[in-house]
Amino acid sequence: MIVLGIDSSTTVATVALSSREKLLGEYSIDDKNTHSQKLMVMVDSLLEQMEMDIADVDFFAVSKGPGSFTGLRIGVATAKSFAYALDKKIVGISSLKVIAENHIHFSGTVVPMMDARNKRVFASAYSGDGRVLEEALAEEAFGLSELFEKLEAMDGDILFAGDGSVSYRAEIEERFGDRAVFAEKHLNTPRASALCNLAYEAHDRGEFESCFEMKPEYLRESQAEQQRKSRVQNG
Repeated sequence: MIVLGIDSSTTVATVALSSREKLLGEYSIDDKNTHSQKLMVMVDSLLEQMEMDIADVDFFAVSKGPGSFTGLRIGVATAKSFAYALDKKIVGISSLKVIAENHIHFSGTVVPMMDARNKRVFASAYSGDGRVLEEALAEEAFGLSELFEKLEAMDGDILFAGDGSVSYRAEIEERFGDRAVFAEKHLNTPRASALCNLAYEAHDRGEFESCFEMKPEYLRESQAEQQRKSRVQNG
């Protein structure tokens, strides 16, 4: 069984092909301005390198948010188009959960966080024993101080990952001191290989979505939508 994973929720576009037994191949490009141009090229190139056809893929997986509004739309639309055209199944996985999966071997609390600007982050928390991650805090858009208060109640070291941990590193270090651990740079964004691992778990639980109904999960309105509502409210 082969899954194709697609993530374009951050500045990094990443695609991977994986069987249950092993990762077959993965491409990543850090350039948010080219997701619409390069994502399909990356998929085609990866398939060519593996001497495979898109029809050889058994199901598709995509990170569906939170993250970049434009990036999420591109990634979800790409995965949905493949699933629809080939009549294959599709699973959607949280971008935050994909970041956390990069750190499945960490013992302590793993906090994936994406910068939502103005001292706000999209974040969640997972309790890890070095083998399995269990959700300890549901994903939400948090004010930074609100998130910190919730994390202070958790025991042990806390690993912070994602661009939010880069943007607010000084605040994290001031609040948590030696308890704070920071992800290595190459593990600070979602990886399609991690997405594929989670996709197989979702597959086995039967957590498929309709390609007609799947939508990105933004956790907040886009700036354009906020401005539109403001214009309506203000007449």
